Amino acid sequence: MSIDELERIVRRHPLGTKDANPKALLALSEALIKSLPEEYGADVHDPIQKRIFNLTLRAAEQDHAAAQFELGRCYYNGIGVKRDILQAAQWWTKAAEQGHADAQYNLGRCYYNGLGVERDILQAAHLLTLAAEQGPAKAQYVLGSFYYHGEGVPQDYSKAAQWWTKAAEQGHADAQYNLGVSYNNGEGVPQDYSQTAKLWRKAAGQDHANAQYGLGISFLRATGIPISPSQAVACFLLSTLHGIPDASTDEKLEEMARIGATRDGSIAEFFKDFVRAAWLDPNRNVKDTLKQIARVSPQSPPNPA
Repeated sequence: MSIDELERIVRRHPLGTKDANPKALLALSEALIKSLPEEYGADVHDPIQKRIFNLTLRAAEQDHAAAQFELGRCYYNGIGVKRDILQAAQWWTKAAEQGHADAQYNLGRCYYNGLGVERDILQAAHLLTLAAEQGPAKAQYVLGSFYYHGEGVPQDYSKAAQWWTKAAEQGHADAQYNLGVSYNNGEGVPQDYSQTAKLWRKAAGQDHANAQYGLGISFLRATGIPISPSQAVACFLLSTLHGIPDASTDEKLEEMARIGATRDGSIAEFFKDFVRAAWLDPNRNVKDTLKQIARVSPQSPPNPA
């Protein structure tokens, strides 16, 4: 339904009369949000954002859980209203009490961090459990971390792995990485390096820097995956691009070259003369470097896109 059609529905119920269907109010609010440019920041005085807030408020006041959740987001992010974390937590509480999973997740994070509510790790774990049981991967990932560290729940590596598995199956990169660590260390699951490499490859394809680095180590040491110095270099370069500053140091690339000379002689000169120079040359496009690595590697590196 277009914005104009939604506007006509909402105008049938002006303020001061029986209000419009909350679904229509929320649909118009969401349509207006989507109409904003991506770079559009939160602005208390922007007329469109103020309209978004007012429409969401009208729907939320009719006890509509999704609208209450969105109103909490308006307050939290300062969309059309002055930023107010306390109000955000209060509206998320209303939505969470109706079983809204995203509200339960956000409110759980509020309790964990003491935002708008008094810090309460037990309540945070309770809310995240309620949310995770409904399926959101982000809640399952965080709950798994709670079990791993014993925050708000008894420490239980097995339950941590179970929740990370649920999130990983939905493509959650952090869960894939953490579950890979569990398999690598045999924590909560049987030690299985092949599973580690499989999970880290999936996370690495989503530009997860730690997974890319770990996968590079796996390629280097042939743990759960065939040895491939060229793939190791590609992974280390990618992890450097995505946040691990020392993953592609001069020393590490030299180490890759030495391994290449003894374990993969056909590409030893490539490492020595091209990869190291390419990485150290600030004028070379690193993406081009990675593409050339892919062409000479026996397997394709994780997707750098």
